[in-house]
Amino acid sequence: MTAGSRGDAAPYTGLGRGLAEGGHEVTVVTHACFEGLVAAAGSADVLLLSSSLGPLGHAVAEGHGLPSMGVYLQPLSPTREFAPPVTGTRSLGAAGNRLAGRVFFGLGSATVPDAQRLGEEVVRALRAAGVRGVVQRGWAGLSVTGDDMFTVGEVPHAALFPRMAAVVHHAGAGTTGATLRAGVPAVPVPIQFDEAFWAARLVSLGVAPAAVPLRGLTADALGAAVARAVTDPAHTERARKLADRLGGEDGVRPVLTAVDRL
Repeated sequence: MTAGSRGDAAPYTGLGRGLAEGGHEVTVVTHACFEGLVAAAGSADVLLLSSSLGPLGHAVAEGHGLPSMGVYLQPLSPTREFAPPVTGTRSLGAAGNRLAGRVFFGLGSATVPDAQRLGEEVVRALRAAGVRGVVQRGWAGLSVTGDDMFTVGEVPHAALFPRMAAVVHHAGAGTTGATLRAGVPAVPVPIQFDEAFWAARLVSLGVAPAAVPLRGLTADALGAAVARAVTDPAHTERARKLADRLGGEDGVRPVLTAVDRL
């Protein structure tokens, strides 16, 4: 049970498939626009919840007499290493070739007060960095024009991100994971909730040169960060190493084990 953008829904489809392969009947509850992304079947005997629907989901489970368990995309409780991320607190050659590449920009399910102005800032930033842009319309309703800019709607992250020179995104948990699995540099543009946490993690992991929070975003700041992301080989190397590590992880197995114990 999850809500939000594709980045919030997609991780649970993979989890659902793994649980189904483990012998469970799985129903994914999310927005109707992701109907093609999920396959619902049968009735539920356990309710697994994203962080955005945690309190509501536990209440629904209790009302139906079902056990429930959180399978969150971010830590919700403070630890020795991290503060609660949902609060937003902090705890030429090959390079030249990459400059001619494409950079994705998307904000997922976030909305903005002036989509036109933001779109214009994004175009100026990407052009200043010397890259072509793939800008996702998203819930913000962004739209860009020009031979070097392309506006897209819903698109599978796994298919698009590996083809990008870098991914500029809102640092939601699902999109952050998709970017890391793609093995490309990132420029996080955090807005709310846990996004400042994930933005800080991307920078500390060496995948991103800097975070550019949406509040106060300028074409100069975003353009400089994008240019660093696509020209500094250290970011690309680090992104590829992390993608290799993530590719060897089985995120479904611990959840399947926990469900089987319920």
